[in-house]
Amino acid sequence: MKIPFFSWLFLLPICTLFVSFGTFVVSGQCLDDQRDLLIKMKNSLIFDNASSTKLVRWKESEDCCSWEGVTCSDVGRVVGVNLDSESISGGLHNSSSLFRLQYLQSLSLAYNDFDISQIPTELGKLTNLNLATLVQNLSELEELYLDGVNISAQGNEWCQALSSSLPNLRVLSMSDCYLSGPLHSSLQKLQSLSIIHLDFNDLSALVLDFFADFTNLTSLCLYFCGLNGKFPKQIFQVPTLQTLDLSYNELLQGSLPEFHPNGSLQSLKLSYTDFSGSLPNSIGNLKRLSIIALSGCNFSGSIPDSMANLTQLVSLDISSNSFTGPIPSFNMAKNLTRIYLYDNSFTGQITFIHWEELQSLVSLDLSSNLLVGSIPTSLFSLPLLQELDLFNNRFSGQIHEFSNVSSFQLYTLDLSNNYLEGPIPMSLFELRGLEDLVLSSNNFSGSLHPNAIQHSVIPASYISNTTFLSLSSNKFHGHIPESICNTASLRYLDLSNNSLSGTIPQCLFPMSSILVLKLNRNNLIGKISDTFPADCSLIALNLNGNLLEGVVPKSLSNCTSLEVLDIGNNQIQDAFPCYLKNISTLRILILRSNKFYGSVGCGRQNVTWPMLQIVDLASNNFSDAITVTNKGLYTELGKIWDHFTSIDLSCNNLDGPIPEDIGVLKLLYILNLSHNAFTDRIPPSLGKLSQLESLDLSSNKLTGEIPIQLADGLIFLSVLNLSFNQLVGRIPFIKQFATFSEASYEGNRGLYGCPLKKECTSAEPRSPPPNI
Repeated sequence: MKIPFFSWLFLLPICTLFVSFGTFVVSGQCLDDQRDLLIKMKNSLIFDNASSTKLVRWKESEDCCSWEGVTCSDVGRVVGVNLDSESISGGLHNSSSLFRLQYLQSLSLAYNDFDISQIPTELGKLTNLNLATLVQNLSELEELYLDGVNISAQGNEWCQALSSSLPNLRVLSMSDCYLSGPLHSSLQKLQSLSIIHLDFNDLSALVLDFFADFTNLTSLCLYFCGLNGKFPKQIFQVPTLQTLDLSYNELLQGSLPEFHPNGSLQSLKLSYTDFSGSLPNSIGNLKRLSIIALSGCNFSGSIPDSMANLTQLVSLDISSNSFTGPIPSFNMAKNLTRIYLYDNSFTGQITFIHWEELQSLVSLDLSSNLLVGSIPTSLFSLPLLQELDLFNNRFSGQIHEFSNVSSFQLYTLDLSNNYLEGPIPMSLFELRGLEDLVLSSNNFSGSLHPNAIQHSVIPASYISNTTFLSLSSNKFHGHIPESICNTASLRYLDLSNNSLSGTIPQCLFPMSSILVLKLNRNNLIGKISDTFPADCSLIALNLNGNLLEGVVPKSLSNCTSLEVLDIGNNQIQDAFPCYLKNISTLRILILRSNKFYGSVGCGRQNVTWPMLQIVDLASNNFSDAITVTNKGLYTELGKIWDHFTSIDLSCNNLDGPIPEDIGVLKLLYILNLSHNAFTDRIPPSLGKLSQLESLDLSSNKLTGEIPIQLADGLIFLSVLNLSFNQLVGRIPFIKQFATFSEASYEGNRGLYGCPLKKECTSAEPRSPPPNI
């Protein structure tokens, strides 16, 4: 039975219910019938004895008026029951003795795990319940908390019900109640409102001006409400307003007003709205402001100097906007713990003067700006700093050593995508709490070997707590030291795109903790050790672009969570690794440019790679025909599922016809079968690959005409190469095929028509044959 909203004022919420009226005096001895009803109610409830602090202590032999959570009148009648946080589960049934406590005025069942799919209709029998004392005393209600209750009411319904029945309401908290908009003007009758929290409701409406008329308003929270239109500026200027949260209303527009002196605003949150314009200089008048959250808006301009007046700031987030100019000092705000200025266009240098007084700073993110100059190492010495993100700027020069490292709290440091150079200071590796160290895409240099003391990057006794280490795309050289294995918690290791040489440390592959290992684009030699553990956790292994030889280790099949395997561009000499087909999670398989040989097939094994999306076997010595099917018990490339996105089998010795069933790969956007020995006609089913962007069938022995279905169906094709085959007939010069040059068709003596000079006319192509 659906209960109308107005009834909710009487049948108030079962999962998060709290109302306030006044203080009940615990006096009088409990009446027998009242005690019996409470005991029956207790026995009907399902609750956790270990977590309970009230119900578990109710004893029949004691005065029920002395029980925790029970309030009595002076004549022993139960007028209040508070069972907050009692770990009650299940539901309340109409037969519960709770509904026979006819003098009950206060009921709180908040923070339990009730099933509220249906509200007990018997709750309406509590006619003295001072959630409103129902009709008679409803006008005295001052605080209403219905957060998390599925009320499902339209704006005019719930607004009018509140305004007509609760004239003295000061607190309205109805977050996540499935309320709908638009807001109704009747709400403005509630002139005593001080706190309005309507977060997580789909109001889908304009914010009405009348909120500015609530002269006692201290907190207005309309987070994630689907608000739109232009926000009334006068609401910012309500003298009593302390908290304003309009975050995550992406269609809500507006700009900041001129703020009056001595404003009361303490928390301003507009993140992920469509607010724009600049920060007014008068923002410095808000001297009580402690939280500013303007992330993901369209603000621009520079930060006004007046923000130095905001001495009470604790958190500043103006990230992901279009702010410009230098970053001012915030030293006056000595309680600042978080500064997020990332993803803007700030310029200039940063010096320690900016931060030296911020002894409470925990997190600083200046990433993705246009900052230049050197990084002051004294920045690392802020005593409480835990996260420092300076990546994707234009910082340059060396990072110098710093002292007193043992007292530092830093656990995340990201300096990637800058122009930093020279050796990495040993001080960084003395940060024993450091978990994430990202120095990739710089110009750091030196050896990784611990014997090179002056230029050692990974001393044997350090990085013991590091879980994420990326030194990729720098100029490191020498061997990878065994000490890299010292941390049992290492999850992500990226040393790619350097000039590292020698063999891969034998200790790396047996490490069961590693999830991602990237050593690609170095000069590593030797074999891939056959020591992957039985509990291997690898998700991605990239060894591409080295000088590795030998075979694919069979123990790699232990890595049953592997999603990416890239061992391309090495000197591995092996047959196709069929024993890896038990890795059902594999999405990307790259074996290109090695010395693989033989058939791509695995016999009649009923095994598959059901998640495989990208296959690159190009530039090997694979031979024999390929068979792909989504019908049979076995396949040569694994069972074909329709989430393949890329297949590259180029530069092998594959022969036979191109399988017709390739047409089932609806998500394929790259297909390269060039430089093989494929014969027969181009299958018309390729025209069904509607997402295909690149098709290369060049340098084969394909015959027949170009199927008109390709020209009709491949509407996103931007790269086409059919050259050097034995194709004949007129080129279907229509749609995307009309955009390709002569180079796409050269080397086919039997082709004619545009764009070839041979018989090039403006005549329309012949009618296509029936679709297959």
